[in-house]
Amino acid sequence: RLQKAIASVITSLFLCTTCNVNILFPVWMAETQEKKISAQKSQTLFDMIGDEDGYEALMDHLQAEFCVENLLFLTELIQFRDHLTGRGMMQRYSLRDISATKELNVPISIPKSPLLQQTQLNTRDDDDDTQTFFDFFVAIYEKYICDRSNLQINISYTKRQALAHEYNSQLQRQRQQSSNVSVETIWDALVLSAGEIISLLHHSAGRCKLVAKSNKIAK
Repeated sequence: RLQKAIASVITSLFLCTTCNVNILFPVWMAETQEKKISAQKSQTLFDMIGDEDGYEALMDHLQAEFCVENLLFLTELIQFRDHLTGRGMMQRYSLRDISATKELNVPISIPKSPLLQQTQLNTRDDDDDTQTFFDFFVAIYEKYICDRSNLQINISYTKRQALAHEYNSQLQRQRQQSSNVSVETIWDALVLSAGEIISLLHHSAGRCKLVAKSNKIAK
Protein backbone atom coordinates (compact mmCIF):
# COMPACT_ATOMS: atom_id res chain seq x y z
CA ARG A 1 0.00 0.00 0.00
CA LEU A 2 2.81 2.37 0.91
CA GLN A 3 4.51 1.72 -2.40
CA LYS A 4 1.25 2.38 -4.25
CA ALA A 5 0.74 5.63 -2.31
CA ILE A 6 4.27 6.80 -3.08
CA ALA A 7 3.85 5.87 -6.74
CA SER A 8 0.55 7.75 -6.83
CA VAL A 9 2.14 10.88 -5.33
CA ILE A 10 5.08 10.73 -7.75
CA THR A 11 2.68 10.30 -10.68
CA SER A 12 0.61 13.28 -9.50
CA LEU A 13 3.71 15.44 -9.11
CA PHE A 14 4.91 14.44 -12.55
CA LEU A 15 1.56 15.24 -14.15
CA CYS A 16 1.38 18.56 -12.29
CA THR A 17 4.90 19.52 -13.36
CA THR A 18 4.20 18.51 -16.95
CA CYS A 19 1.01 20.56 -16.92
CA ASN A 20 2.82 23.63 -15.56
CA VAL A 21 5.58 23.27 -18.13
CA ASN A 22 3.04 22.95 -20.94
CA ILE A 23 1.29 26.11 -19.76
CA LEU A 24 4.17 28.29 -18.59
CA PHE A 25 6.83 27.42 -21.15
CA PRO A 26 4.89 28.85 -24.14
CA VAL A 27 4.20 32.00 -22.10
CA TRP A 28 7.90 32.33 -21.24
CA MET A 29 8.86 31.74 -24.88
CA ALA A 30 6.40 34.39 -26.07
CA GLU A 31 7.69 36.93 -23.54
CA THR A 32 11.30 36.14 -24.44
CA GLN A 33 10.56 36.51 -28.15
CA GLU A 34 8.78 39.81 -27.53
CA LYS A 35 11.78 41.13 -25.60
CA LYS A 36 14.11 40.05 -28.42
CA ILE A 37 11.95 41.78 -31.03
CA SER A 38 11.81 44.93 -28.91
CA ALA A 39 15.59 44.88 -28.50
CA GLN A 40 16.06 44.39 -32.25
CA LYS A 41 13.77 47.33 -32.97
CA SER A 42 15.68 49.54 -30.53
CA GLN A 43 18.95 48.43 -32.08
CA THR A 44 17.67 49.28 -35.55
CA LEU A 45 16.27 52.70 -34.63
CA PHE A 46 19.00 53.84 -32.26
CA ASP A 47 21.80 52.73 -34.58
CA MET A 48 20.08 54.46 -37.49
CA ILE A 49 19.66 57.73 -35.60
CA GLY A 50 23.23 57.59 -34.31
CA ASP A 51 24.72 57.13 -37.78
CA GLU A 52 24.99 60.07 -40.16
CA ASP A 53 23.88 58.14 -43.25
CA GLY A 54 21.17 56.34 -41.30
CA TYR A 55 19.89 59.60 -39.83
CA GLU A 56 19.67 61.22 -43.25
CA ALA A 57 17.96 58.14 -44.73
CA LEU A 58 15.38 58.15 -41.96
CA MET A 59 14.80 61.89 -42.32
CA ASP A 60 14.27 61.47 -46.08
CA HIS A 61 11.79 58.68 -45.38
CA LEU A 62 9.94 60.78 -42.80
CA GLN A 63 9.61 63.57 -45.35
CA ALA A 64 7.78 61.13 -47.62
CA GLU A 65 5.53 60.19 -44.68
CA PHE A 66 4.99 63.87 -43.77
CA CYS A 67 6.17 63.43 -40.18
CA VAL A 68 9.67 64.92 -40.02
CA GLU A 69 8.61 66.73 -36.83
CA ASN A 70 8.98 63.48 -34.89
CA LEU A 71 12.70 63.22 -35.57
CA LEU A 72 13.22 66.97 -35.28
CA PHE A 73 11.63 67.01 -31.82
CA LEU A 74 13.67 64.03 -30.66
CA THR A 75 16.87 65.54 -32.07
CA GLU A 76 16.37 68.85 -30.29
CA LEU A 77 15.56 67.07 -27.05
CA ILE A 78 18.69 64.89 -27.31
CA GLN A 79 20.85 67.93 -27.96
CA PHE A 80 19.26 69.75 -25.03
CA ARG A 81 19.92 66.73 -22.82
CA ASP A 82 23.57 66.97 -23.82
CA HIS A 83 23.51 70.66 -22.92
CA LEU A 84 21.98 69.84 -19.51
CA THR A 85 24.64 67.18 -18.98
CA GLY A 86 27.38 69.69 -19.74
CA ARG A 87 25.86 72.13 -17.25
CA GLY A 88 25.64 69.38 -14.63
CA MET A 89 21.86 69.54 -14.40
CA MET A 90 21.17 65.90 -15.31
CA GLN A 91 23.13 64.79 -12.26
CA ARG A 92 22.14 67.66 -9.97
CA TYR A 93 18.42 67.03 -10.43
CA SER A 94 18.73 63.25 -10.94
CA LEU A 95 17.05 63.53 -14.33
CA ARG A 96 16.53 60.27 -16.19
CA ASP A 97 17.82 59.73 -19.70
CA ILE A 98 15.52 59.92 -22.70
CA SER A 99 15.78 56.16 -23.26
CA ALA A 100 15.96 53.67 -20.41
CA THR A 101 17.18 50.78 -22.60
CA LYS A 102 20.05 52.20 -24.62
CA GLU A 103 21.91 55.49 -24.93
CA LEU A 104 20.31 57.61 -27.62
CA ASN A 105 22.51 60.01 -29.59
CA VAL A 106 22.54 61.86 -32.88
CA PRO A 107 25.62 62.42 -35.08
CA ILE A 108 27.70 65.46 -34.13
CA SER A 109 27.51 66.53 -37.78
CA ILE A 110 23.75 67.17 -37.46
CA PRO A 111 23.10 70.93 -37.25
CA LYS A 112 22.59 72.13 -33.72
CA SER A 113 19.04 72.78 -32.57
CA PRO A 114 17.97 76.38 -33.31
CA LEU A 115 16.22 76.43 -29.93
CA LEU A 116 19.38 75.28 -28.20
CA GLN A 117 21.51 77.79 -30.09
CA GLN A 118 19.26 80.60 -28.93
CA THR A 119 19.28 79.24 -25.38
CA GLN A 120 23.08 79.08 -25.34
CA LEU A 121 23.37 82.58 -26.78
CA ASN A 122 21.26 83.84 -23.90
CA THR A 123 23.20 81.82 -21.30
CA ARG A 124 26.15 83.17 -19.36
CA ASP A 125 28.28 81.18 -16.95
CA ASP A 126 26.70 82.97 -13.99
CA ASP A 127 23.12 82.57 -15.25
CA ASP A 128 20.50 80.61 -13.33
CA ASP A 129 20.30 77.20 -15.02
CA THR A 130 16.64 76.78 -14.09
CA GLN A 131 15.72 79.93 -16.02
CA THR A 132 17.62 78.63 -19.04
CA PHE A 133 15.79 75.30 -18.67
CA PHE A 134 12.46 77.11 -18.54
CA ASP A 135 13.26 79.20 -21.62
CA PHE A 136 14.04 76.08 -23.63
CA PHE A 137 10.92 74.29 -22.37
CA VAL A 138 8.70 77.20 -23.44
CA ALA A 139 10.37 77.26 -26.86
CA ILE A 140 10.10 73.51 -27.50
CA TYR A 141 6.50 73.46 -26.23
CA GLU A 142 5.45 76.26 -28.58
CA LYS A 143 7.30 74.67 -31.50
CA TYR A 144 6.12 71.05 -31.18
CA ILE A 145 3.36 70.65 -28.58
CA CYS A 146 0.84 73.50 -28.57
CA ASP A 147 -2.25 73.49 -30.77
CA ARG A 148 -1.10 76.40 -32.93
CA SER A 149 2.20 74.73 -33.82
CA ASN A 150 2.91 73.94 -37.47
CA LEU A 151 5.20 71.11 -36.34
CA GLN A 152 2.91 69.57 -33.74
CA ILE A 153 4.06 66.05 -32.85
CA ASN A 154 1.66 63.14 -32.57
CA ILE A 155 1.50 62.35 -28.85
CA SER A 156 -1.39 61.19 -26.70
CA TYR A 157 -3.93 63.57 -25.17
CA THR A 158 -2.72 62.82 -21.64
CA LYS A 159 0.90 63.59 -22.51
CA ARG A 160 -0.08 66.81 -24.28
CA GLN A 161 -2.24 67.90 -21.35
CA ALA A 162 0.55 67.20 -18.87
CA LEU A 163 2.93 69.40 -20.85
CA ALA A 164 0.26 72.09 -21.29
CA HIS A 165 -0.32 72.11 -17.53
CA GLU A 166 3.39 72.63 -16.85
CA TYR A 167 3.61 75.28 -19.54
CA ASN A 168 0.71 77.30 -18.12
CA SER A 169 1.90 76.80 -14.54
CA GLN A 170 5.40 78.02 -15.34
CA LEU A 171 4.09 81.06 -17.22
CA GLN A 172 1.96 81.90 -14.21
CA ARG A 173 4.99 81.63 -11.93
CA GLN A 174 6.95 83.89 -14.26
CA ARG A 175 4.21 86.51 -14.10
CA GLN A 176 4.37 86.29 -10.33
CA GLN A 177 8.14 86.68 -10.58
CA SER A 178 8.66 83.33 -8.94
CA SER A 179 11.99 81.58 -9.57
CA ASN A 180 10.55 78.15 -8.77
CA VAL A 181 10.85 75.97 -11.89
CA SER A 182 9.69 72.33 -11.74
CA VAL A 183 12.72 70.96 -13.57
CA GLU A 184 12.10 67.29 -12.66
CA THR A 185 8.38 67.37 -13.47
CA ILE A 186 8.86 69.15 -16.78
CA TRP A 187 11.70 66.86 -17.84
CA ASP A 188 9.71 63.75 -16.95
CA ALA A 189 6.79 64.99 -19.07
CA LEU A 190 9.14 65.62 -22.00
CA VAL A 191 10.76 62.20 -21.65
CA LEU A 192 7.37 60.44 -21.54
CA SER A 193 6.34 62.28 -24.70
CA ALA A 194 9.65 61.36 -26.30
CA GLY A 195 8.89 57.72 -25.48
CA GLU A 196 5.77 57.86 -27.62
CA ILE A 197 7.69 59.50 -30.45
CA ILE A 198 10.41 56.83 -30.22
CA SER A 199 7.69 54.18 -30.54
CA LEU A 200 6.40 55.84 -33.71
CA LEU A 201 9.93 56.13 -35.08
CA HIS A 202 10.48 52.42 -34.52
CA HIS A 203 7.77 51.76 -37.13
CA SER A 204 9.08 54.44 -39.47
CA ALA A 205 12.60 53.01 -39.26
CA GLY A 206 11.23 49.56 -40.13
CA ARG A 207 9.40 50.92 -43.15
CA CYS A 208 12.50 52.88 -44.15
CA LYS A 209 14.56 49.69 -44.20
CA LEU A 210 11.88 47.87 -46.22
CA VAL A 211 11.76 50.67 -48.79
CA ALA A 212 15.55 50.71 -49.06
CA LYS A 213 15.58 46.92 -49.50
CA SER A 214 12.84 47.10 -52.17
CA ASN A 215 14.70 49.81 -54.06
CA LYS A 216 17.90 47.74 -53.94
CA ILE A 217 16.07 44.71 -55.34
CA ALA A 218 14.44 46.83 -58.06
CA LYS A 219 17.86 48.03 -59.19
